[in-house]
Amino acid sequence: MTSGRSATSGTLWMATNGAVSQGLSFGVFIVLARMMAPADYGLIALSMTVISILIAGSRLGLEKLLVQLESAGRTETDTAFFFSVLLGSILALALWLSAPVIAALVATPDLEPVLRALAPVVVLKAFEAVPLGLLTRELRFKAISLGTTLALAAGGIAGIAMALNGFGVWALVSQEIVKATLSLAALSSVCGWRPGLSVSLKAGRNMLAASLHIMAADIIRLAQNYTDRFLIGSLLGASSLGVYTVAAKVDQSAAIILHEPLGRVGLSTLSRARGNATELASVYYRSQRIGAAVTLPVFVMLALTAPSVVPLLLGQHWQDCVPILQALCVASCAGSVRVFNNPLLLAVGRPEVAFRLSILSAVTGLVACVIAIPWGILAVSIAFALRAWLILPLELSLCRRYAGIPGGPVWAGLAGRLLTLVPMILVVVGFQSMAPDSPPWPLLISTVLMGTATYALALTVTDRPLARLLLAVPASLLRRNR
Repeated sequence: MTSGRSATSGTLWMATNGAVSQGLSFGVFIVLARMMAPADYGLIALSMTVISILIAGSRLGLEKLLVQLESAGRTETDTAFFFSVLLGSILALALWLSAPVIAALVATPDLEPVLRALAPVVVLKAFEAVPLGLLTRELRFKAISLGTTLALAAGGIAGIAMALNGFGVWALVSQEIVKATLSLAALSSVCGWRPGLSVSLKAGRNMLAASLHIMAADIIRLAQNYTDRFLIGSLLGASSLGVYTVAAKVDQSAAIILHEPLGRVGLSTLSRARGNATELASVYYRSQRIGAAVTLPVFVMLALTAPSVVPLLLGQHWQDCVPILQALCVASCAGSVRVFNNPLLLAVGRPEVAFRLSILSAVTGLVACVIAIPWGILAVSIAFALRAWLILPLELSLCRRYAGIPGGPVWAGLAGRLLTLVPMILVVVGFQSMAPDSPPWPLLISTVLMGTATYALALTVTDRPLARLLLAVPASLLRRNR
């Protein structure tokens, strides 16, 4: 299978499974949102700010480095495993000891037991780094997808059971612990790799030097994603943070389904094509076309239907989330174009450029948040949307400078996709305005179906080869798995 075909099938495999997996966890989210107050979700948001950054730190970027290495033998894998688990254990212990201090800093005493309960997740994710890296390196996205689905299903069951029995915040805690445990078990089982004793300090130093920029970029990216929540929780209170977090959760659920598999598949396929400039450009542009065609209509549709989606799914007490969600969807549309830029820089051996770009993105995000936060969480959301689009030209210029790939075709492709979206937008807005008194669920379902059909028709008219490609790959995957 060629790199381009691998990119297409791998992306759609993981995106399809991601929809199933995210649907399971989204079910838990809906149950909890209906039962919990905004302040409760604010507490969870503060907890996951710390946990997510520590998980990235424990992995040291080694799972991504294993994908890029020309050869990943026993010495490299054992060494990566040893360093990741060692650091993960140290960070988990440090979190357990420092939980009272963190809770005091944000003036939230209830944060302490939650952080301590989630500390083992850092260790579990450190154990998972090498199996995940090896499976990604081998393009075994089906195995990753099935393992992730199993873990999310078990975590979802645990979370829902505890939520229905009145455990509140602890339902989310149990979900994360069960999910991390079964994810490790599933990925380790399908990978077939087992740790050994071929640990080399020399190899470790070389690998850490190579992965330093990757790890730092991951941590900065997470800090960029969570700094806003920390500031909102500290300055505007837990209730405002809860509203912002729930809106972000809805937006990020779509991003997890779409952007994460695109980035993961992109890193693998672009890394394989890096020795051939023509093939590298072809894979990059092909991935951009597929990514924009699949993801942009999802975020546009979500923004247009947010006034119906939020109260129907989460309840009327989350109505304040609607404008926040719409602004975040605009930012995610920019993310649909940016999603392959970081993997491209990593694939051509320029992790330090990706690192500097992550620093710039984090700093501009922090500045935007600080400037906008006096006007509330909606202003913060709008500021992030503007920042996401303003930084896109810089990313494309760096891709041209360091990977030799011009950004012109990307802009042209984006213009084409936006033009294709115009009929869908007109149909969705018109359909909603003509039937304002219709029952909410039938109206929402009809609106989505009409909009989707309109977009599919417009895509077929404007880019028939791409439309055929998107229809052919799922069919080939189904035939292969009969």
